[in-house]
Amino acid sequence: MATNEPYFAGAEVSTRNDALLCIADGAYVAQDDRRKLTPEHRFKTAAEMRALFKDLPEACDNTLVIAQRCAFMLEPVKKPTLRRRPRRARPASRRRSASSRAQGLDERLRQACGPRGMDDAAREAAAKPYRARLDYELAMIVKMGFDGYFLIVADFIQWAKAHGIPVGPGRGSGAARSSPGR
Repeated sequence: MATNEPYFAGAEVSTRNDALLCIADGAYVAQDDRRKLTPEHRFKTAAEMRALFKDLPEACDNTLVIAQRCAFMLEPVKKPTLRRRPRRARPASRRRSASSRAQGLDERLRQACGPRGMDDAAREAAAKPYRARLDYELAMIVKMGFDGYFLIVADFIQWAKAHGIPVGPGRGSGAARSSPGR
């Protein structure tokens, strides 16, 4: 089999690659005792490889045979599909009612609106758009079929917090933010 040890595509980038090696190794280009690559460490064409292995042409032929045996083309997928699992009834201990879902929102609203001396009517008026948004978000999560995902993520985060493992909200996960103990 005929092989080459390419580190870059063409000879024109060899000086840039040399500079990158120096950066990676904490060395200087002018240093003599450092790792160096030559322009020959480029990806060579088939003709160049044939010329290098002219005394052993079957090595190039074998390389092509191996490459053809390893070739694999994925079938194009037109639309990504998410696997849906059949809905199973959750145990009563794990079911959450609409009122328990809003519990975290109620606590946050108490913290935000309580100290400002609002009466109950003003507090409820301030909370109304937040409750509407919560209802919309929960309905969208259920409509898209992601409710199971949010519950699983919430379970992971609750378990981690219960075992003293620090967790953060990640990429804006509502499940991370809504988990108790945060």
